[in-house]
Amino acid sequence: MKESVNRWCELAGILTEQESKGQNRKKDLHIFDFDDTLGVTTSPTIVAAVEYSGGDPEDPASYIPIRDLKSRVSSKIKGLKSPEQSAVNSPGLSGNNVRSSDELDDSEAIILDTEQYRDWKEKYIPSGDHVRLVISPNISNDIRSAGRKMQSQGTTGEIHVADFSPSSTIGDQVKPINQILDILATANAEGDETAVVTARKGETDLDALGGGKIPATNAEDIEDFISQEIGSAPDIVIGAADYNPTDPASGKRDVIAQIYDQQVDNVHFYDDDPENARRVAQLCQGVEGMDGVELDIYNYDFAKGANASKPSFSCVVGEDEGENRFTESQLRRIIRKLILETEIRKKKKVGASASLTASGYYGYEDPYLDDYDGHDSYDDYDDLDYDDYDDYDDFDDFDDAGYDDGGDGE
Repeated sequence: MKESVNRWCELAGILTEQESKGQNRKKDLHIFDFDDTLGVTTSPTIVAAVEYSGGDPEDPASYIPIRDLKSRVSSKIKGLKSPEQSAVNSPGLSGNNVRSSDELDDSEAIILDTEQYRDWKEKYIPSGDHVRLVISPNISNDIRSAGRKMQSQGTTGEIHVADFSPSSTIGDQVKPINQILDILATANAEGDETAVVTARKGETDLDALGGGKIPATNAEDIEDFISQEIGSAPDIVIGAADYNPTDPASGKRDVIAQIYDQQVDNVHFYDDDPENARRVAQLCQGVEGMDGVELDIYNYDFAKGANASKPSFSCVVGEDEGENRFTESQLRRIIRKLILETEIRKKKKVGASASLTASGYYGYEDPYLDDYDGHDSYDDYDDLDYDDYDDYDDFDDFDDAGYDDGGDGE
């Protein structure tokens, strides 16, 4: 045991010396969500819904516009507002109701802020096995496709449609989340690669209820906001919905795989949204060009003060998560902790052998094995079919990662 620890300490000395000389240092890649991760916005989402009655899924009469949606969703989410209460306008709204030529006509619309939107996805939709869609020019076909799936499963239920057109810009009332902006600023200063990958559309048009189109300026807005807050900009800002408008969470995963380069050996992903974190965790199964890279995911309620001092989940891309192993960064922390403890004990005139025994050597297990055990929060990721949209629900243990209590937040 003592020989192993001494060898680790020797290795740590080599690593520390190399880093101090700037030799062989690979860059880290830090990727940030925007809403409720770097800043809190007032950008709303409009949601309307129909109920599939169980009839012929090709018959429009089988879809009943829901006129009491606010009352239904309020059972899980508090503080909901109507469009008129929120002063939200959309080409497809008349008062609080949808006006369109499709199945949504005359349904009641509700307004969700960014936190309510997350809760709608994570709490209300799963509570009744409801379906959620994103408005598109082919929304009637999308609704009927959902109806056909329900019919094949012998079920009925609600089909919700989200309209993100009011989020075409981040607006001018953004509240900065300083503890995460500081991480971005530090990464820029240290020469690491940085990116913002938002679920919003960055620069392409957003579809709206009723068939309208709204141009997005989010990519430019986000870059300007960050530059004003920290004095430097991320290397790139990407709207995941530009590439996958109906499933931006999967878009985030795919964009990350594309922007990674061989100069990076550690990818850090910061996002308050559990669904986004689950999708990005699917990269752990392996993706061409990323195998062997350490992926650290920080999924906490940053808008409520949570920090990102440790990952809520880590993996080495393409390696078997079933094996209990330390990642490189965790091993380095363990080694340096041991070195520090040894030096302290030397100053107290405690012998080296005694210091390693009394520290004790096993003492590192509490803080660092606990980090590693946090992987259990995503222990089902390798059951996922990478291309299957519905499989993200397999991460049923996600809340164990500390999301509900803000992780290590203050």
